[in-house]
Amino acid sequence: MKLSSKTNELFSLLIIAIIAAAAAGDNKCEDPLKEITYRFNGSSCGETNALMSRELFSCVDSGNASTGSDTYYIEASGSGDSLYFAGDVGIGSEYTLNQGGAFDSLGSATIKVYTTKDGELLQTVTINDMTCSNPLFLFDKFGGSQVTQWVETSGRVVDEDDGDEEEDDYTVIGDNNCQGPVEEITYLFNGGRCAATDTIMLQALFSCEDSGNALIATGPYYIEASGSGNSLYFAGNVAIDSEYTLNQEGEFDSLGSATIKVYTTKDGELLQTVTINDMTCTSPLFLFDKFGASQITKWTETSGRVVTSDIEISKENSETDVDADIGDVDDGVSTSSGVGVMEAGSSAATTNTVTATIAAAVVVTVTSVITLI
Repeated sequence: MKLSSKTNELFSLLIIAIIAAAAAGDNKCEDPLKEITYRFNGSSCGETNALMSRELFSCVDSGNASTGSDTYYIEASGSGDSLYFAGDVGIGSEYTLNQGGAFDSLGSATIKVYTTKDGELLQTVTINDMTCSNPLFLFDKFGGSQVTQWVETSGRVVDEDDGDEEEDDYTVIGDNNCQGPVEEITYLFNGGRCAATDTIMLQALFSCEDSGNALIATGPYYIEASGSGNSLYFAGNVAIDSEYTLNQEGEFDSLGSATIKVYTTKDGELLQTVTINDMTCTSPLFLFDKFGASQITKWTETSGRVVTSDIEISKENSETDVDADIGDVDDGVSTSSGVGVMEAGSSAATTNTVTATIAAAVVVTVTSVITLI
């Protein structure tokens, strides 16, 4: 087994991106929150989608699954008698904590959703840390509430991209950065074993099994990737630190699932089998996710949207100019950028948090699917 020779290069890009983030502001909250806005989408706790540690928040559904109502009563408070918000909120509408600025900051918040003001309690969300010392991103979902804007104590405003030049506008990872079914995907073959897998995708949606001797540095290896039936996505020799692409010729409309097998040679020993059961982007998929010996570096969605790690951008302010090759999304409309680190032994949460924190390589379009509490 061999660690990729691109590690030093990607680490250098990480350092550059940190400098860039210092110059232009990164894509997560940086200072304690003074005000935060949520879109109420009526979801249950099962729809929670955030990179924040589970130890720092909780969500409990305590009432009926559905009431059939379009409007609910929400009450949000902090410690003591700090009432941040109280009022009726319709599904699809927004509400803001501490909108009048009565409190200097929001150290924590408990959000309770009721059928009516004096009605049944349906959901309780508690976020224990709103100081931004832990990951918080636009579009993070906590049960029925999804982050759409915040104001920090420094005065920095982060919201959806509305063209306001006086604000820091970001569209970032909070939901999945992969938005639609994958038509084509490219992996960097780095020779890692299954223990090197690094992704926040649910374990039930993929598997990795080492069945032969450890991968050796002398390669190349023979890789065969296929889907259901007789759908062969890729077959060929691949050297360590080289890339290979599934469905490169576009023979198939999309990749519903994929099984990637690594052999010593075409007719040799089977070394590793990776199966990804869901490539429809209904579950998290990020640039630089690792599945055993293969690490994602690019994909194309059926919509034509391309997400890649190979583009040069410039970030600057009055003091610093920085140019770096970092991750990019081409959706035909706008561009955001990100960088990832290939590091043995890092946890999925760490890697994806770093990737998202520095500059998440996505343009997220929020499309609410309403599920009443």
